[in-house]
Amino acid sequence: MSKKKSIFYKADCFASKIRRELGLGIIPIDDIFKILIDARIFIVKIPIEGGNLSGCFFYDVKTDQTWILINSARTQGHQRFTAAHEFCHFLKDKKLSFIVCEGLEIEDKPVHEKFADQFAASFLLPKDTVLKHFSKEKIIYPNTIVKICLQYKVSYTSALWRVKSLGLISEIERAELSIASPISIAKSLGVVPENPVNPFIVPAEERPLENIPRNYLNLAVSLFKENKISKGKLAEYIDGDLDDVDNLLWKGELKYSYKEFG
Repeated sequence: MSKKKSIFYKADCFASKIRRELGLGIIPIDDIFKILIDARIFIVKIPIEGGNLSGCFFYDVKTDQTWILINSARTQGHQRFTAAHEFCHFLKDKKLSFIVCEGLEIEDKPVHEKFADQFAASFLLPKDTVLKHFSKEKIIYPNTIVKICLQYKVSYTSALWRVKSLGLISEIERAELSIASPISIAKSLGVVPENPVNPFIVPAEERPLENIPRNYLNLAVSLFKENKISKGKLAEYIDGDLDDVDNLLWKGELKYSYKEFG
């Protein structure tokens, strides 16, 4: 077994183990965010346009508090994947303290990111479900992929990679299937695009700086002051510009420490 396959195999097994412990079996996860909240993970959602940022993970050993950022400018399916990815970091990577989760090419990702990606795919779309769903399909069509996307609330791209990783389609077939429009297919299946559970729709939400939780702003600044992120990255995290960063750093906008969060 190669190192790459070993990582994916272990992540698959770990996801199945956590599903069993949570009593989920192979059923769809209706609300992945509730699972995180029940684990006392503090979640901040901010729309961040441009770039490849999906989210980030921070564990404060002094307060035993975990924080995650979700880029809410991404589709609902992508956000759910990011939440499951960060949940994996919560379960096994606290020792890393701070992790930025960006859309790097798979060969450029560190081992813990590859593991978390595979965990997220396996946690949201269990192996047994996929194999059962496609067991009688001689040819896999886009509408079949979309149906399982809607049932399990995962993105079309994520489902394609999951089906490929289980050996049900080749890389050439995955590339051909990726051309399809999942929104058009969802419409043909009678799904209303504006439905909030539709994993293909980017939510229309705005988050002005003044509405971002103070605790989150203070955490972001703390990471900058500890040289864990750059000034530009801090601007990205608060969905602002360098002027907004200066406002946070030099004008005394922050009134208390994030450690006061209970």
